[in-house]
Amino acid sequence: MRGLIVKQPYASMIVRGELPVIFLPGRAKGEFVRDLINRKKKIVILSALTPAEPVDEDKYPLGKAVGSVKVRKVTTSTRNEVLSGKVNELNENYVKNYPWNSSKLEREISIWFLEEPEEWRPPLPYKRMRGAQRWIKNVRLRKGR
Repeated sequence: MRGLIVKQPYASMIVRGELPVIFLPGRAKGEFVRDLINRKKKIVILSALTPAEPVDEDKYPLGKAVGSVKVRKVTTSTRNEVLSGKVNELNENYVKNYPWNSSKLEREISIWFLEEPEEWRPPLPYKRMRGAQRWIKNVRLRKGR
């Protein structure tokens, strides 16, 4: 099972539904995601892979639990208002029908848990890989039931 890599405690909060999620593939930096969580506590915009670099398994061993999150909004928008966190909720103009044709269907994104480290370090900035949609090889999106 593959999916987004999210550090604790945010992974548990997202899976429990305490932090609603908008999936912004490959656009947001890790610092932005952390800052949005700390300031807004309303929505979380996740990039495709966080952190971008390979995980140091000594410091961040993969957790034993894997959870899934239903994501209602999927956007590839790069508008400054979205990336700066000034928009509380994305309106229909920001939402793109990606990768399916219907934006009404929920998306399910699997999340790998990482054990909470002794000292929190911000994730590295996301670096987009070359290729149009190569990022999707590590992210599995499924239509909601």
